[in-house]
Amino acid sequence: MLDTTLADTPLRSATGLLMFDAIHGIGRIAVQKALGAFDTFGELLAADDEAIKVCFNSKQRTAIRDAKIVDAAYRHALKETSRAAQVGAFIVSLYDSDYPERLKALEEPPFLLYTSGDLSLFDNAVGFVGTREPTAFGEKVAYGMASAFAEEGWCVVSGLARGIDAVSHRAALDVGGTTCAVLASGLDVYTSAAALELAKRICDNGGLIVSECGFGKEANRGSYIDRDRLITGLSLATVFVQGETHSGSMHSVRYAITQGKPVYVPNIPDKFLGEDINHTARDLARMPLGQFASRLEWAGSVMDAVNRNPDRPAADAIMNRDDYPRVFDEIRTLIPARPMQQQRCFMDIAATF
Repeated sequence: MLDTTLADTPLRSATGLLMFDAIHGIGRIAVQKALGAFDTFGELLAADDEAIKVCFNSKQRTAIRDAKIVDAAYRHALKETSRAAQVGAFIVSLYDSDYPERLKALEEPPFLLYTSGDLSLFDNAVGFVGTREPTAFGEKVAYGMASAFAEEGWCVVSGLARGIDAVSHRAALDVGGTTCAVLASGLDVYTSAAALELAKRICDNGGLIVSECGFGKEANRGSYIDRDRLITGLSLATVFVQGETHSGSMHSVRYAITQGKPVYVPNIPDKFLGEDINHTARDLARMPLGQFASRLEWAGSVMDAVNRNPDRPAADAIMNRDDYPRVFDEIRTLIPARPMQQQRCFMDIAATF
């Protein structure tokens, strides 16, 4: 007999989506079809073959019909939600009222977000991205720009990696501002002691830690790229500080353009153009978007966005301190009229280990 709690589990809930995620071979398209056809797991599991054939292929149907597989998926979901409660985190479903509205505009928004902190901070979020190996100039610029944004009340969003990410997070914290770290791993997995310490500081100061990865998941190349789309997706605008034209940070620029978000770069004085790593920011501000995209051989959905206005600059250069009011006013026009709902629990980083 089907467990009553399992039977009543809404497919669109965090528990329901965690179960789908735990069943090998069931991908996003099948899940979306199931969500359109059934409300609860009880309805799905009681359906006849003709009803579920619309949603799943033969291998997927076999898995859905296997009581041991479904039970294991249910236990996995309960383990994840219990783990989240243990460390003071939340698992938010795409269909929950407190899911960040801005992420729903992504081509494939994550079904689940693992979060800790106050999601309403994303109302005023600005992403900061750049190289893991900044020059002294890059570090100084990142610190100065992130400080200026944080002092004005913007939440600085970055990826907790070494280099520009870490500098940007620290700058926001040092001036008493708020910052959000978007991880490419689970909330309980950190690449270094320095990253762990910075995450603790972010949480202790009322910031946010966010990931679409389950507990215990290690970062990989694909998850770093996915993280970049979350940084830009959660942010009103993105600041590209320093990095090579073909660096990983360029994924963030590409995503921001695809999402129709403004991109800002620091003004690069001529004396720092001897550092090749600064050429990308200069090119972004001076090249038409179509020319820059052609140079990187972009294709697909990003080119749809590029072709809507190929002659505009790829990015807007922030010239100096006096230029910040203009930039802040531009970004304020993008703040949503409906504020995000708040979450008040903050993750106990120590409890994750």
